[in-house]
Amino acid sequence: MQLGDTLNISIDDIAQGGDGVGRMDDGRVVFVPRCLPGERVEGKITEIRDNFLRCELVDILEPSPVRREPECPHFSECGGCQFWHTDYQQELDFKTGAAMEALRRISAIEEWPEPTIVEAPETTRYRTRATFHRRPRDGDDGRGIGFFAPGTNRLVEVEDCPITRESVCRARRDVEDGLQDLGDVDIMVESASEDASVITIRVDELPGEPPEPLVDFASRLGDIDSIRGLRIVGGDRVWEEGDCTVDGDQILAELPIESLRMPAGLFRQSNRAANERLVEVVAESVQQGGGGTVLELFSGAGNLSFAMVDEADALLGFEVDERAVELANTIAMFAGIDTWMFREADLADGFHEALKPEEHGIFDQIVMDPARGGAPDVSREIASLQQEVSPDRITYVSCDPPALGRDLAVMAEGGWKPVGLTMLDMFPRTAHLEVVAVLERSAE
Repeated sequence: MQLGDTLNISIDDIAQGGDGVGRMDDGRVVFVPRCLPGERVEGKITEIRDNFLRCELVDILEPSPVRREPECPHFSECGGCQFWHTDYQQELDFKTGAAMEALRRISAIEEWPEPTIVEAPETTRYRTRATFHRRPRDGDDGRGIGFFAPGTNRLVEVEDCPITRESVCRARRDVEDGLQDLGDVDIMVESASEDASVITIRVDELPGEPPEPLVDFASRLGDIDSIRGLRIVGGDRVWEEGDCTVDGDQILAELPIESLRMPAGLFRQSNRAANERLVEVVAESVQQGGGGTVLELFSGAGNLSFAMVDEADALLGFEVDERAVELANTIAMFAGIDTWMFREADLADGFHEALKPEEHGIFDQIVMDPARGGAPDVSREIASLQQEVSPDRITYVSCDPPALGRDLAVMAEGGWKPVGLTMLDMFPRTAHLEVVAVLERSAE
């Protein structure tokens, strides 16, 4: 058996990440994308390991009765989505089942509350931000714009992505003429309002003025309704033209100030409707935990923070992004929320060193929303907290169930147990889920 050989595989399950799962006669697992349980497929081997193989899908030999014709014309090539080949309810069942299996297996926690499943309000046109890539076309001297094929840097040209807001796709098309003299760049398009976007072009370095076609294009932004502002980021330099701010409701689910404008380029949840439900879940957990003083880790620009104003008495947020911290403090000041404070802190090594001496042991609850890799060092610190200085409740928001399972295994060593679990589908047609785990500490 070698790379390029083909196999006939019976698919038994869906793995975390969306691939179909089958088994070889020798017990090795085989992963094949765009498959469904109950199907028999032909796959070409692309990776061989001691205990698993990966294949690309060649043909569906025996289709599942729940297989559907994909609505996205790019699904067979693009790496962005994993679930256009079945109906939404099946997709949700597959994703939540895979997430629950990963949590149980990786955390080794035996007792779990029944998860609450929150369906996506919209299954198409929900993304308010997308990063496109400009790369060489296959067999062509020119360059195109789109997404990458799964596991590669091979370009799949996409002008219109069905899960992305139409105004964002329109801005992506409109900026293309201005990129003629640029090489390989990444193009982040984020909604600035219901109809317009801000575009950030990332280059390796920006030694001087941008190329003339881009400068000329930027000078005509006033005549292009789809683009509010244009940014080029290279190294430590930023070049901007037009209005590079976004309406606050594109980033924050709860606006403490009317007509709020925020700088482009901040982290945001890309599904606005689902984000509103997410902050409700977190605020409800804080309320059920008795409110009090909250320590929020990885607080960003305050998406969760400002949704907890009625549920908590005071909040201290730690965040590594200096711009986000400054902005969150400014919002709190103008909104008159005097007991909400934010500080810059790199939490890669934990949060204890970021606390002032008088702040140790004062927090009733912790809310944390780390990046996809999770928070292993923070989790170890939480597990080691003495009972007398320990918070009563932790609300952990995760976009990666395996990372969450790893962190919960660490916290379980310190007596923390899951008492609530919510799975929110913020990314329909992809394999991703947002999971909110609520933890409390046993008195033992």
